[in-house]
Amino acid sequence: MEKENTNSKKNVNKDDIDYEELENILQEGSAYSTIQEHGAAIKEHLVSYYGVDEESGKTLKKGLKKISKSKINPENKESNIKQQAGFAAEEKYVAKENAKRVLKGKKSKVVRSDDVGKVNDVLFDHFEIDASGNIIEGSGEQMKFIGRNGKECYRLLKNKKFEKYFEVDAKITIPSDYYSEAIAEAEKEISKLEKQLEVVKKENPSTSTVDAIQKKLDKARKIRSSLKDSGITSKEAVYARTHPKMSTAKDIGKLAHESGLEQAKTGAVISGSISIIKNLVCVIKGEKDPKKAAVDIVKDVGEGTISGYATAFSGSVIKGTMQNSSSAFMRSLSKTNIASTAVVTIKDIGENCRLLIKGEISGLEFLENLGKNGTNQLSGAMFAAIGQASIPIPVVGAIVGSLIGYFLSNQTYSLLVDSLKQEKRAKEERIAIEAMCKESIALRTKYIEELQNTMHTNLIANEQFIKDVFVLIGSDSIDDFYNGINMIIKGFGGEIQFKDFNEFDEKMRKGKNTCFII
Repeated sequence: MEKENTNSKKNVNKDDIDYEELENILQEGSAYSTIQEHGAAIKEHLVSYYGVDEESGKTLKKGLKKISKSKINPENKESNIKQQAGFAAEEKYVAKENAKRVLKGKKSKVVRSDDVGKVNDVLFDHFEIDASGNIIEGSGEQMKFIGRNGKECYRLLKNKKFEKYFEVDAKITIPSDYYSEAIAEAEKEISKLEKQLEVVKKENPSTSTVDAIQKKLDKARKIRSSLKDSGITSKEAVYARTHPKMSTAKDIGKLAHESGLEQAKTGAVISGSISIIKNLVCVIKGEKDPKKAAVDIVKDVGEGTISGYATAFSGSVIKGTMQNSSSAFMRSLSKTNIASTAVVTIKDIGENCRLLIKGEISGLEFLENLGKNGTNQLSGAMFAAIGQASIPIPVVGAIVGSLIGYFLSNQTYSLLVDSLKQEKRAKEERIAIEAMCKESIALRTKYIEELQNTMHTNLIANEQFIKDVFVLIGSDSIDDFYNGINMIIKGFGGEIQFKDFNEFDEKMRKGKNTCFII
């Protein structure tokens, strides 16, 4: 007798819940906010490198790529590199500051003076602009990457030629590795001048020496209060000039890493929750020993952490790249959850290829698995965007939206696949359809029970509310479906964009951009 292959996914009872697929959908949905935010921050570094903001349609005067191609005099190479490193630092500063603003949800941005029509401004290198592109008064900054260290930088800033910057209250951004030392040097001089002034005032308060010391003191205090850490070291500025692509990649990597760490926590919770439910059921049924179940739960949490990290890390990079794509279609897709979908789909393709090569699944099963996963994940990506827009609560809205997409796609796929298999058996069509409907109802019931438990534990305290919602969503009536969605939106404090399908249809026919799909 042929030995049963226990590793094949197809040996699982059709009525059993596909926990792995459910986890993938949840991982994708929960990563939506994190990927959107960090992807948008990554986009700022891509703009800095290429010198083009495809989203706004603006071309910068310079970009790191263009600066790196600047001519260098072989006889004065070091000086030329240092000067051009100053321009590179200006671009890096804009990218870093704007990335921070994106993550903090701020609408204002930092721009180089050259990029807002103030080419070669003698006073300011950077300005802050509001959401409408207007320069915010008093936001002008001047960048000075001068001297070999903080002490020398401070001493050079006392030069008379730099007084014009302090007269207009410009902030002076200096290398990050100079900042602490420059501040210490300024405070040291301030303390020294304060003591001198105190002594001179006691001896002869009317002398011109008092005025001279007071003037120096005022200048030292002004420089001290004007200094600002640029967040870029002198070495990073030179590296950005000589290796712009690697410099940009490092900054993108840092943001992707932050995204991954943030999502890893959620990934652990999702995998842990599903694993507890899955293993608890197995223990109750006597299919697994409690100790083995405990070990498997710990293992699943670890894998969920890694999966969450990988999804957000890669998804953020993909999202940022798509957001600054020259293709309007790609930029539009960047607003959906397609980035995380791509990551999870690639993982699924790899796993199914492994199973096919090892002979654990047939060619037909391979195609069915890819079709099923692709359909569900694509639908989950779309509904994650809908859910997040409708319920603007990080993680929660995306999870709810993904779950709705999961329900719909799973049922739709099952119907399509079963119909294709029965297309040459017309006489059995009625029986096949009835059996298929019965199977879909059984599956739907199990999914609802699973989601009721998960959502009851983590999201909602009212079990009856959950049951009412899924009764409506599972109905054949489109109006009931919309009512169920609206109940979810209201339950999480969201605002309903339209009350029923007719209102939605009316707005769509009028061409108004008022639905909650982004």
